[in-house]
Amino acid sequence: MATALSPIAIGKHQLGPGHPCYIIAEAGSNHNGNLQQALALIDVAADARCDAVKFQVFKASRLYPPGAGASDYLGDPRSIDEIIAAMELPESWIPTLHAHCQKRGLDFLSSAFDEGAVDLIAPWVDAFKCASYEMTHTPLLQYMVRKGKPVLLSTGAATLDEVGQAVAAVRAVQTDRQKVPLILLQCTAAYPAPLHSANVRALAHMRETFGVLTGLSDHTRAATAAIAAVALGAVVVEKHFTLSNRLPGPDHSFALEPRELHELVAAIRDTEAALGDGLKIGTAVEAELRHFARRSVFTSQIVNEGDVLTEENTQVLRRGKLAAGLDPHLHPAVLGHRAARTLGAFVPLQAADVADAPELHEHSVQLRRAGPDDAKAVWQYNDAPATRAVSLSTAAIPWTTHQQWFAERLADPHCRLWIIEQDGASCGVVRVDKQGDYGVISIALDQGAQGHGVGRTALIAASQRYFGETGDREVQALILPTNLPSLRAFAAAGFEPQGQRQVGTTTVYVYVRRA
Repeated sequence: MATALSPIAIGKHQLGPGHPCYIIAEAGSNHNGNLQQALALIDVAADARCDAVKFQVFKASRLYPPGAGASDYLGDPRSIDEIIAAMELPESWIPTLHAHCQKRGLDFLSSAFDEGAVDLIAPWVDAFKCASYEMTHTPLLQYMVRKGKPVLLSTGAATLDEVGQAVAAVRAVQTDRQKVPLILLQCTAAYPAPLHSANVRALAHMRETFGVLTGLSDHTRAATAAIAAVALGAVVVEKHFTLSNRLPGPDHSFALEPRELHELVAAIRDTEAALGDGLKIGTAVEAELRHFARRSVFTSQIVNEGDVLTEENTQVLRRGKLAAGLDPHLHPAVLGHRAARTLGAFVPLQAADVADAPELHEHSVQLRRAGPDDAKAVWQYNDAPATRAVSLSTAAIPWTTHQQWFAERLADPHCRLWIIEQDGASCGVVRVDKQGDYGVISIALDQGAQGHGVGRTALIAASQRYFGETGDREVQALILPTNLPSLRAFAAAGFEPQGQRQVGTTTVYVYVRRA
């Protein structure tokens, strides 16, 4: 089971699950040595509603030695050190660029390619960016980490082992007092990168492998990879941009132009809206048709008191604006029973309308999957003094602790949390946690619902739903020996005693129900 990752703060933004993707407009060296062009790039990023602008601070003399030769992919006959020297950002610009970013509501970021550059930008940035080709430069990476700010680490051209070595290098210089957040960025080191080379799924693989937040540094020409990254949980998307693809310089041709950057940001925000929170619940926009088009059991002609209910005088129909009746899955249970009263044609059938059918009367107890609005009710059921007294932990549950626990349970695909309702009113909660090939079940009932068979019915229904949804064949309950009401309720629900177990220092009875 994946561990929930905590958010990381950069500037005024929170990065992580439940927060908007942090969009970095990568200006890089597309200023072409012109301060006004650099300021115009900041304006473009602000107008597009990005979160940050990133430049690059380097010295050609600290990157390549003389005689390193020309880079074939650039198609420029000059040596690489000559090209890099022409792209340097003057140190005197940094306060001006930072101030303009602040004025336009953007975070100012920069890649640093040597220790001197790290020192230079440290007072001005809220996070450091380590470029792909510096990932194996362990002294530089650890120098950044020791500054105590988040590190965004691109992983272009790297293998998984090399990424692992970089993560280990970061963690090696962390202390208990100073946990430096690290975000790994999937990246393809090609300019531009073909779309088929983006390998966006790698960001999810790195997140699960190393237990850190991940994002995408995207060198493709289209927006497709960035949108896919957001759908896969990227907390950061970095994209090169320019004022015009026609400007001279190695990074302009594959960068997004202003209109394209604006469209990318809009597409990412639309994608986030479409993704939602991942909880499968009915939405407000569905409410009308949920009732109108859902089916119930109806009479299809006049039925007199005492008449046998058959397929000829009952039918499963959509409700329209009529009241809800018995759910369609109960239609077979209705057949063969007699009507408890005279009913008109096309009347929604209720449990009370069917004589001598106790299984239908149990239908008044139903399970509903818990949603965000149920947080307080679940807390009240679980924190009730009577519930705490028979729980493994008897301490009261603080509301803030419960809120985090509840959000994690809703997001956990291995946890099934159902609200127990009787005649449409909430009266308890039942939970089943999948543990390998079986489930562990627990229940908390409102005091007014106890002693009326509600718990037994809910336990049977929850077990059957768990079996049906997972394919598992066993559900276990761990019950304190002193909890006599639960022992009776579980036994009545078909759970059988299977001995004892130690949970910490506490001995519990194990009761098992099998499919």
